[in-house]
Amino acid sequence: MSVLACGRRDCENIMCDRTILYGTAHLCNSCYAELVEWRQTWPAEMTAAQVRSHIDSFLRTPVGSQKVLTQEGIDEEFHRLVGDD
Repeated sequence: MSVLACGRRDCENIMCDRTILYGTAHLCNSCYAELVEWRQTWPAEMTAAQVRSHIDSFLRTPVGSQKVLTQEGIDEEFHRLVGDD
């Protein structure tokens, strides 16, 4: 099996067998799961170009940055970012 590095920024996974964007990139399972989760926040109607743009944008984001948060997760992230104890 060859090494297929994940095409997502800062992802260190190298055994990624999911091919995306017509074979131009690979995604590991965890990045794919995050992309699918994030997809649920997209508008109900989009052009094909917008879908491609969103996926390209996703690949440029750091791992974990597009994870959809619950209210508790939002609160935790807020406090982490503002240093509020």
